[in-house]
Amino acid sequence: MSFLMVTCQVADQRNVQRDVSYFKTSSPGESTRKMVTSSTDPLRVLLFFPDANEVKDQVKGYFDTLAADTGRLQVEVHDRLTDAELAGKYKVIKDGTVVLVRGAGDKEKSQTIDIDTDINRSRTPNSKLRNLDREVNSALLKVLRDKRKIYLMVGHGEMNDPDSTPADIKSRIPQRTVTILKKRFADLNFEIKNLGLLDLSKDVPDDATMVVAMAPSVPLQAAEWASLERYLDGGGHLLIALDPTGNTSLGPLEGKLAIKMLPGHLTDEANFLPMRRTVSDRRMVLTNQFSAHASITVLSRATDRPLILNDAGALDDAQYTGKPEAAPKKTVTIRSPESSFLDLNDNFAFDSGGDKPEKKQRWNIATAVEGPKVGTKDGYRALVFADVDLFADIMVRDQLGRPVMLMWSDASAPLLDNSIQWLAGEEVFAGEVVSEDDKPIQHTKNQDVVWFMLTILGAPIILLTLGLVGTTRRRRSPQKAEVTQ
Repeated sequence: MSFLMVTCQVADQRNVQRDVSYFKTSSPGESTRKMVTSSTDPLRVLLFFPDANEVKDQVKGYFDTLAADTGRLQVEVHDRLTDAELAGKYKVIKDGTVVLVRGAGDKEKSQTIDIDTDINRSRTPNSKLRNLDREVNSALLKVLRDKRKIYLMVGHGEMNDPDSTPADIKSRIPQRTVTILKKRFADLNFEIKNLGLLDLSKDVPDDATMVVAMAPSVPLQAAEWASLERYLDGGGHLLIALDPTGNTSLGPLEGKLAIKMLPGHLTDEANFLPMRRTVSDRRMVLTNQFSAHASITVLSRATDRPLILNDAGALDDAQYTGKPEAAPKKTVTIRSPESSFLDLNDNFAFDSGGDKPEKKQRWNIATAVEGPKVGTKDGYRALVFADVDLFADIMVRDQLGRPVMLMWSDASAPLLDNSIQWLAGEEVFAGEVVSEDDKPIQHTKNQDVVWFMLTILGAPIILLTLGLVGTTRRRRSPQKAEVTQ
């Protein structure tokens, strides 16, 4: 006991924490390699670092790999003081600057990435070195093409505009933030513009690459629906994410896209994320039911990393109301597990009888829609999701207990990135972007039971077995003869 007390006293006085987590720089991802390969102009990477620097070694290793994989990249290492003229040309004023250069002369374009040269600070969460592939991916987009515009709808109580939610329904609409969503739009080289009633009732602006509607909680006006229809008829691109707690109507677009949202909340008594340890966790459904489509390129390969559907709804076919020759092509990209059901009486339990019998099946969660070509011009593209929370922020803790803000869908795969790339006609860039950030550990209910049993029963059984083996060996070993004088 005295020994334990002394040990505790020493530990309290020498309370030193060390970060012993595994660390390495992210390697070039599939999307980044595709971007470099697609460039018709020469690409150069200028690294401005001190001679002896561990961060420089990590960064150079990343770009050397990218150059070897693509054969389209020239990597140069410079000292900003020795090569002062070159540093001045690209406005390099500190060590740790990476310059990506495309083309030459008047057509030259460049982007810089500033990286902390201290290896200890570079080990921290969300550092640029840990996320080097995403930083390079974003910078490459800016040198490969001009910035485009995403028009984000506002004024209808959307997830991105909660202040416009009417007071009488605000209490039942969850408060969510979209910090990561907006940052990701910027990373993909898009400028975000708001699109409200005054503008949308006239027409979608001509410079819109796409329009995004994040769960309007109040219906759109007829003139707004008409503008969106005209926009699609002209080959526009539209992303709509709905929420079962808000307004689920697609208005006239239900007939145009032949899609509607069903009433009820997606619930599952077997495949769910036990986050709060209450029956409400059944609304956090885990699914790995994905089809092969460019809008979910990475997700379709990540069947070992289930997607979290947080209080989702479900989509179904609606009657098509347009001309037969203009009928859209639809592809269901995400489905729920077959054990899921739509909870119609809000009791978080499956009820097969009563006035509103519930049914277990694979429900449609997301659908990609393509319109026919208009002459030589490609037809419209639309993505409809029955779960807006896929694009909402969530604060979690990583494996070391550090707080990390993610997008719900990021825990599985970059769903937003691939969706935007497909809508914008840039699916050639679709692929995984590598990050070495520690991801939160997620277990299903059944997995938690297994881990609990292994912890409670498995460890004692292992210790008991080792003890029995040791005792048996000692008993069976021949005793040495005692030598007497």
